[in-house]
Amino acid sequence: MTELHDTAQHRTDPSKLPFTCIGLGTGTQGNLRRAVSDAEAEAVFQAAWAGGARYFDTAPWYGRGLAEERLGRFLQGRAGWTVSSKVGRLLSADAPPHPSQEGAGVGRQVAGQAVRHLGQRFH
Repeated sequence: MTELHDTAQHRTDPSKLPFTCIGLGTGTQGNLRRAVSDAEAEAVFQAAWAGGARYFDTAPWYGRGLAEERLGRFLQGRAGWTVSSKVGRLLSADAPPHPSQEGAGVGRQVAGQAVRHLGQRFH
């Protein structure tokens, strides 16, 4: 993989969160288009990290939490990264998302799910 030219972290306003100029979407690591092994997912994360990516975008619906879990394992022990996820519809093992599940309260529950899937502690 070619090294990224600008791997410096930049801050956005008003959040002041650090982002690299390029990030990795993790849909594929959640088996979005085809089944991907843990080893394949890890290799993609390793290549992105080696190339300078420190921003990762994920969602609980990517493999029903699988992408978040794989990303969380990869990020364990690493520093200097930023993760975004999607909130608004609660992931439930027994039912697809339903519009009545949308809203701020559900958003907090979904954010909690993401933190558990990622296996990380956030401030």
